[in-house]
Amino acid sequence: LPVGEIPFGEELSTPTIRCPEVSCEPIPGNLDDLEPGPVLAGFLASIDVSMLSGSDQMVVLRTRQRMASHYQANMLRDMSAITQTISQSAGDDVDAAQAAEAEISVALHRTRRTAQNELAFALSVTKRLPRLSDMLSKGVIDVARARTIDRYTVHLPDMAAQAVLDRVADDAPTLTVGQLRARIQKLCIEVDPHEAVTRYEQAVNDRRVVSESNDTGTVNLYGMDLAPDQVA
Repeated sequence: LPVGEIPFGEELSTPTIRCPEVSCEPIPGNLDDLEPGPVLAGFLASIDVSMLSGSDQMVVLRTRQRMASHYQANMLRDMSAITQTISQSAGDDVDAAQAAEAEISVALHRTRRTAQNELAFALSVTKRLPRLSDMLSKGVIDVARARTIDRYTVHLPDMAAQAVLDRVADDAPTLTVGQLRARIQKLCIEVDPHEAVTRYEQAVNDRRVVSESNDTGTVNLYGMDLAPDQVA
């Protein structure tokens, strides 16, 4: 009944409606510190995240991300191992890579181009930047950050690329992809300024104009690799 319709003296006998209390299950306090692996995977598989508090749900989310990075690192190592196995019989690295692309394409139902790109990333991470592979395996960084580090150091000699990684490794986990890209581009210039000048001059020499059709019947026009001081 509305409050005004409850007879005087009977308000204490009126049933009180209470909200049900939600029982939240605790999680280990050191979950954020556990390294990805079978033990952590087994624990995560047993968690009902809907029974956790909001703060614990965030901890589990971060932990699952570490596990996802761990599994991705293992997949990249698997792709590299497949290439190595094929090269033992093929005898030629180029032929082995092409054969591995075909095998990966079939196994994972990827297009040939996608398999080619994923294998190139796998070989780069496992052979050119082994520390990056370790960081991914330990869940220190995710795949998006690993791809950013690989992509924006690929033009450098291996030793220079590794030097850039060493200088950005501590901050990489807390930087956004955009911040990480900007930091790497600056470090690339600092680590190998001669290469940076050569790459800039080559890009300017290859400047071009590109057109792109739209579904509205109009066309977009882009200027590529133009010198900054010559762009209006």
